[in-house]
Amino acid sequence: MSGTALFPSQRSFRFYPTPTGAQAVLALPIELDPGTVNLEVRVPGRQDPLVATVEIVDPHFPETKLSVEPKFIAPSAAHKKQMEEDQAAFREAFSRPFEPPLFTAAFAPPREAKVTGQFGERRTFNGKKQSQHYGTDLAGATGEPIRATNDGVVALVRDCFASGKSIAIAHGGGLFSVYFHMSGFDVRPGDHVVRGQVIGKVGATGRVTGPHLHFGIKVIDIYVDPDSVYRLAFSAPFGATTSGTAP
Repeated sequence: MSGTALFPSQRSFRFYPTPTGAQAVLALPIELDPGTVNLEVRVPGRQDPLVATVEIVDPHFPETKLSVEPKFIAPSAAHKKQMEEDQAAFREAFSRPFEPPLFTAAFAPPREAKVTGQFGERRTFNGKKQSQHYGTDLAGATGEPIRATNDGVVALVRDCFASGKSIAIAHGGGLFSVYFHMSGFDVRPGDHVVRGQVIGKVGATGRVTGPHLHFGIKVIDIYVDPDSVYRLAFSAPFGATTSGTAP
């Protein structure tokens, strides 16, 4: 079973079977203007699609001003090359074929800590470079533990120019989580991790103003507000076993 979203261009999404039917996770870009989005779900054996409409409202994202090292505003040729290689590594990590969820429990924050940077913030660096924040910043001191948000497979472990020491985990169902600016790793690519397992340590690597964790969740190819994912009630995929939790 598949679906189509029109916002404004056509995008497809996929379902996975559950004991009571089927489920899919779909994300909408934060850049969308207020208005409506039409969704169509095509069911095998049914001629007409199921249709739904979603209302998009203005999120009123806040604006912040930050100061970072000049090399992150005007990177050298060598740094630009590293950034291209980092982006290619992330694209490869996110290209993992679609698979049913590798988890059965809800997602959880990777740290119980104060939020110092909200998802969607419009940021200005050194009064020049503008960007939008596609994750949540969580406070922490260098060396404090970071835990996996849910069960999954480690898809990337890399020291990057902008995001610093970074990890990406594939959770199945089109969901990925990322952890940036770390000071150390406790996992390797290909490792299977469980919800709550320590995967690394808080740090201040890459483009930062101080030690913290940048945490993000991606649905297929769109970063979403992690808080919105914590609230989702997932159905266990058909044939799944109970999820584990690490101390």
